[in-house]
Amino acid sequence: NLSEERINAMKYDGARESAAHIRMKEIIAESIRRDPDFSEPEIEPIWKGAEANGRRRPDVRAVWRDTLPVAFEVQLSTTFLRVIAERREFYLREGGLLLWVFKRFDMGNARLTQDDIFYNNNRNAFIASEDTLTASREAGGLVLDCVWSEPSLEEGQLLWSQHRRHATFGELTKDRPGQRIFLFDADSAKRQCLVDPRDGPLREDFRRFWFSRSAGYDDNAWLSLRRRFAERGLQLTRYPGEETGMAALLDTLYSAGEGKPVGWGYANLVEVAHHVFDKHKGFLWAFKLMLTAHDRGPQMLAEDATKNWRRRKVRVYMKAWEDKDKAFAPDRRFDALVSFLFPEVADELGSDPGN
Repeated sequence: NLSEERINAMKYDGARESAAHIRMKEIIAESIRRDPDFSEPEIEPIWKGAEANGRRRPDVRAVWRDTLPVAFEVQLSTTFLRVIAERREFYLREGGLLLWVFKRFDMGNARLTQDDIFYNNNRNAFIASEDTLTASREAGGLVLDCVWSEPSLEEGQLLWSQHRRHATFGELTKDRPGQRIFLFDADSAKRQCLVDPRDGPLREDFRRFWFSRSAGYDDNAWLSLRRRFAERGLQLTRYPGEETGMAALLDTLYSAGEGKPVGWGYANLVEVAHHVFDKHKGFLWAFKLMLTAHDRGPQMLAEDATKNWRRRKVRVYMKAWEDKDKAFAPDRRFDALVSFLFPEVADELGSDPGN
């Protein structure tokens, strides 16, 4: 029940920066200096933002190949999710890339902060140590220890295994718009596990039909889809959207996938989000999963001009899920259809959003 300010005061009041934190910064900075692709390495520089009073002091900063400023933040203790999100938003806005670095990382014993960073970074985490410093000296470039998760499908169940190896910075995928940097593309691997190639044409035919509804209803095409879905064990209604809520749900999820309103007369994705919150609370869980699967976070932040979505409504539904508020309970009527049409969310769709 303590406030964020009180928690921080208890953790840090009168405390000096730890020797471990100082050494981590030195390791990262020295490793960067070994890398000819990096320039301008600095420890705790002031990074001024374009907005008034906007500034950060990253633990280490350097420029990759003269074009991409990279901020390295050492994470040794717990950090509020708000702080993680704010830093991510700042560096995205300023054209930089944020890379969190740990002293140690084990998925079997990860803290909540590590989980937040790990899952938002395509299930990749990076570690700096005396060992990686030695490897950087030998390689003549920045080397970090990378931990990642790989999916596999066993008897219909998606399982994750942890892997680890040294990686040079040049090997990593730099996703600046998504504020992610990773060695292994876990999201793509997950989609490949969940997608049956035989289902691709059917899934695409349904999508094409759904997107063309405004041009006129093709009864023969829908009857054909009904027959093909029945062969897959999925029952469609006699007419599209006949069951209350189905059309709204599919328009919502296709909107999240496309990054723009589909079937709605709204201007952008955040307006769709407000409508779902106000009129279709049971669809918020599936909608959130789709936003995450397609990395729509930066887009939602950019479109949320009033910050009403992020600062009020997101907090409301997150709290409602935590409190098991029935008004916000996921609508499970269409889970089988959603799992088929949107395999990228199938693994998590049936889980409890409050856990």
